[in-house]
Amino acid sequence: MGFRDRRSAGRSNVVPYVPGEYSGDRHRRRLRANLDLESDAATAARSVGLHLKIFNDGHHWVFSAQSFVAEWWPSSAKLVINKQWNRGIHCHDWQQVLEEIEKKQRCNKGEAING
Repeated sequence: MGFRDRRSAGRSNVVPYVPGEYSGDRHRRRLRANLDLESDAATAARSVGLHLKIFNDGHHWVFSAQSFVAEWWPSSAKLVINKQWNRGIHCHDWQQVLEEIEKKQRCNKGEAING
């Protein structure tokens, strides 16, 4: 049994919620939408000092820098930072992932973060 996400990054502008959509269809739509924007995600990651690698036909994204690693699974929207499985964050798109990573990095530098 896996760990439930501790919180959600909120609604996505990239992959909006569709009421009544079957969860399997939603997961496939989320994966496809994010893979279609893979180049934008890689560029944005580089601009904040992160390297992006994508594995398993797009199902596993890894954002890393030195001793930092954030793993994200677009289909399930699960983001795990530095292997802290019990502190997962529900992120629907790569933009939310980068926002959460930047929050975490600011927090680690001692800046006050809401949320």
